[in-house]
Amino acid sequence: MIFLKLGGSLITEKAHAETPRLDVLRRLALEIVGARQADPALLLLIDSSGSMSITDAQRKRVAAGQTYVSASVDNDFIGVVDFDSTAKLLTELLPVGDNRTELNAFIDQIDSSGGTNIGAGLALACGALEAATSTNNTVRAAILLTDGMGTFSGEDECFREKGWPVYTFGFGNLSQGAQDLLKQIADRTNGKFALITPDTSLCEFQRVRSEISGEPPGPCTTTHVDPGEIVPFEIMMPAGQARATFSTSWTGSDVVLSLVTPSGRVIDRTTSAPDVFHIAGETFEVYAIETPEAGTWELELFGADVPSGGEDVTFVWTTVPGEGETADIPFVLSLLEEACARDEISPEGMCRSLEKKLQAAQAALERGQVHTAVNLLHAFINHLEAQRGKHVSEGTYLRLKAGAEAVLATLV
Repeated sequence: MIFLKLGGSLITEKAHAETPRLDVLRRLALEIVGARQADPALLLLIDSSGSMSITDAQRKRVAAGQTYVSASVDNDFIGVVDFDSTAKLLTELLPVGDNRTELNAFIDQIDSSGGTNIGAGLALACGALEAATSTNNTVRAAILLTDGMGTFSGEDECFREKGWPVYTFGFGNLSQGAQDLLKQIADRTNGKFALITPDTSLCEFQRVRSEISGEPPGPCTTTHVDPGEIVPFEIMMPAGQARATFSTSWTGSDVVLSLVTPSGRVIDRTTSAPDVFHIAGETFEVYAIETPEAGTWELELFGADVPSGGEDVTFVWTTVPGEGETADIPFVLSLLEEACARDEISPEGMCRSLEKKLQAAQAALERGQVHTAVNLLHAFINHLEAQRGKHVSEGTYLRLKAGAEAVLATLV
């Protein structure tokens, strides 16, 4: 964002030195958040080199791309680039609403043959984003997944100049040089880099869509499921969400995911409804729900056909907020309540201490004391940091910190 000062004052009182105009700052912050929540146009750059036949024998990268489609709202635009020794645009940017099936079919065309030309993939993807005149989506980005070093000669410059982030994922056992390259691309474009496994790839792709919208994504969690075992758990769905996506991934056999909404509606593999999108493969399952009910959802994992020693299942749920919705302190409080109910924060006194900080911050906001609320939110984050790995689990720490930081983005 650029402020152009043409006389007068934009964010400070003209008649009083060093006095901020809090009403203007709040409005600008909301406009920034609103811009971040704009429906994105995104290119999926998926490595189809020959080594992928070994690194990703189960083709989880294909399932990951399809999971991103599931997590996207109707007004999103998605394109697909397949790159090996060369790069191929499998489809230009298409609106998701009427093209979910077609987009999944394009992603399914990704094969495993040839070398790894990362530069060609980036150049083609940036060109496709530039050429997408049929969409007014101002938020543009790319997801890049590869298992190797590859050919690269600075083709990320186009993304850097445009201000379009590239989220880079290293797949399998990457060399340090390959990791450094992917991190460099992410850093130069203000994206993010992560190393992933086949089973976490669905989760990580799904989290990108939530993050682009400004909603703090939950962590990838692993749960062990034995043969015939039912593993129940609950999540707290915030109000005003446009879409919620739940995904599971495992190595083999079959693990069944089912959902029960706060009103008691059961959503499972037999459900056929216009607000439910479901895909399942041999080693993954995804549900996406439009305008999900707010409140406590009950979920179950069932070990329908798993080895005698059981199966580790990677799970994540994410949301995309509805128009005008943003993370607020009550939302962070709901995350805290959920974590305490699952004993991810202990002892109970720690839950109450964190809760009091958030309640005090909310009360300060209601009194118009923005500066006090900001200080209390920073104190909340510092408290989390001090208890990280001790009385607060890693996943809960990341989720609560992301939520608090999202609220701070609207206040400072």
